[in-house]
Amino acid sequence: MPRFRFPRKAFHGIPINQWLRLLASLVLLAGCLPPPALQTPVPRPPGKGPVPRILGAQVTLFDSQSYEALGASLDQMRAAGVNTLFFRVFQNRGDRSHGFVGRRTGAGVYFDTDHAPVVADVLGRVCAMAHARGLRVFAWMTTRQCGWLLEERPDLAGWRFDPATGSVVQTAGLDLFHPEATAYLRRLFADLARYPIDGVLFQDDLVLRHTEGLGPEANRQYRRRFGYELTPARLFGSQDGRLVYRSEFWRWAVWKNEQILRVVDAVVESAAARRAGLYWALNGYYESVTQPRQGLAWYAQDLQRALSGRVDYLCIMAYHRQIMEELALSYGEALAYLTGMTREAIRMAEHPHRIIMKVQSLDWHTESPLPAAELSQVFQAVRAGGETGLVYVRGKNPPPLTPVRRVFGR
Repeated sequence: MPRFRFPRKAFHGIPINQWLRLLASLVLLAGCLPPPALQTPVPRPPGKGPVPRILGAQVTLFDSQSYEALGASLDQMRAAGVNTLFFRVFQNRGDRSHGFVGRRTGAGVYFDTDHAPVVADVLGRVCAMAHARGLRVFAWMTTRQCGWLLEERPDLAGWRFDPATGSVVQTAGLDLFHPEATAYLRRLFADLARYPIDGVLFQDDLVLRHTEGLGPEANRQYRRRFGYELTPARLFGSQDGRLVYRSEFWRWAVWKNEQILRVVDAVVESAAARRAGLYWALNGYYESVTQPRQGLAWYAQDLQRALSGRVDYLCIMAYHRQIMEELALSYGEALAYLTGMTREAIRMAEHPHRIIMKVQSLDWHTESPLPAAELSQVFQAVRAGGETGLVYVRGKNPPPLTPVRRVFGR
């Protein structure tokens, strides 16, 4: 779950350490405000009612060595109040496979399709087991990180500016501006929609980072839209040895966000042609909530705009230990940060059930479950911000479920 970070920059001339302490103070102050009143559920597209509240578990790896053991794990989740399982249906090269499918290597997916290597066709059985226990199933699926495709079609890889060399180089993810990449995702997600899933969670690779989104296709489309070449010199400058954004960068960032949402629209339309009524969830980085302008710059994310389109849920990656490390916050400041972030996310969505706050229930470095007391305090910090959806992210070892039961079972 840890991710590549960009170097922090000064903000309007304020040294970054002073800015972070100011931000922490403001969030602490926000924690003293009363929670927002619940809004009337927002209307959904035809065929969908108001979104249900999600109380879920997102499992990076089921270590269950048999379907019987998987069933026992699902029983424990349901008894703790979980109503939704976020099940990983893809595997990149080097990832471990779910235990109940046996030891499988290579990259691919966990559903039948002609458009990707099939690690094991298990999604239908997992759905049946989950539904029998009253659990919804969201298929957690990658978009850009389709390494199996790029091994055959390296020409579909994206492009980024490399400040070290001053050149434009290819990336390890799909080029979202290439029409063949979008067409591929439409076919792949249409096959996923044939299964009795309740929804889809887009993996957090559906972003374009601050130097990504260049290359021949992007340049051609940018020239057609704005009338001139898309070049790194128009987007970036250098000051005191660090990369800075020119005014054109912000036009480009908005344009990249528009393209991401066009890809979402294309995928949703293709899947709906196979099976209507699926819910769609988009992963959101915490900076995209607390610092929307930086979220737009670093990831080409505009969460409020996403909510106005085909996205039903925003899954905010509110990983407190990661936030502590990246923002140099104390534990208490990080908890206050979660409360303020939750309130701000609800303000974006206009209804708390469209927000799913995802909390880490394991240590990313050791993969050990967090102590029960810590997990309980994290849940309390989020709930102080409002009655959003909640998801705990776990690895092969489940967290202590007593804190989950206390919060989810209410």
